Amino acid sequence: MIRDVDGTPVDPQEAKRIIAERYAVPAEIRAARRQPRSAQRMKGRPTGGVKSKASPPSPPADEAPELDATWVLVEA
Repeated sequence: MIRDVDGTPVDPQEAKRIIAERYAVPAEIRAARRQPRSAQRMKGRPTGGVKSKASPPSPPADEAPELDATWVLVEA
């Protein structure tokens, strides 16, 4: 039989509600307290979560840097 912290018998649904209400750690606190593994720290790897190995996407055409036409190739 499942009981509350006072010893009062509770049904499984009530027990889940009590656990979620009293004992669940919010995601913000969980993320703030997360520590990288020691191997990651020693290797100097990024510790902000899983990073994709794929290259970042190229910027959209309207945000692409414009070429400067003032540079001229001079052969010597």
